[in-house]
Amino acid sequence: MLGFHDINKVFGRPPNAISVLHQVTFNIRHGEFCAIVGPSGSGKSSLLNLAGLLDRPTSGCITINGQPIGTMSAAALARLRNRLLGFVFQSFHLLPRLSVWQNVALPLQYRGIDLPERKRRAHALLERLALLEKAEQSPARLSGGQQQRVALARALVGSPRLLLADEPTGNLDSVTAAEVMALLTGINRQEGLTMVLVTHDQALARQCHRRITLLDGRVVEVTS
Repeated sequence: MLGFHDINKVFGRPPNAISVLHQVTFNIRHGEFCAIVGPSGSGKSSLLNLAGLLDRPTSGCITINGQPIGTMSAAALARLRNRLLGFVFQSFHLLPRLSVWQNVALPLQYRGIDLPERKRRAHALLERLALLEKAEQSPARLSGGQQQRVALARALVGSPRLLLADEPTGNLDSVTAAEVMALLTGINRQEGLTMVLVTHDQALARQCHRRITLLDGRVVEVTS
């Protein structure tokens, strides 16, 4: 589903260039739940930006669903990102001026889907995540755990093939974090959705099928 092949990422130009990823190579299979772990500064965020088609590598090849993305235009990458990828972040990035269901439905608006269908899909996901009674409320009135579930619904509403989660439990207490992780593992198990979890929490990472450990921009360990 996602392949990194000899990926290098360098920011800036000599003599001030900073190399953040070095010959990173791995493959994540369809239906796999994989954790990317490592300390701060190890290159996790840079790797996630590349996987999410938000940045390009300096060298090497990235494939998504078997398709090399190196020669794609920015517009083509945006279309692929909108069609195949879902994102969940540590900060929920919910829009306070929109209701809960409108936040969930926002990616469908970018696809040109009409309002009744957007609302139907958003409500269906909110019901699944036990949030339907909050559909008309402002996100600001929800708890942190509820906001993260709304963010997860927004990531899922477009039926992505790959879900990228960047420290999705980082702003939550331990009990709520466990609930969110249980939701992610349940969706992966029931639907076979490919997931990549970026985390510094080894306990969460051990719940995934495989762990890829980064240190100083290099893959130093792959653990099943």
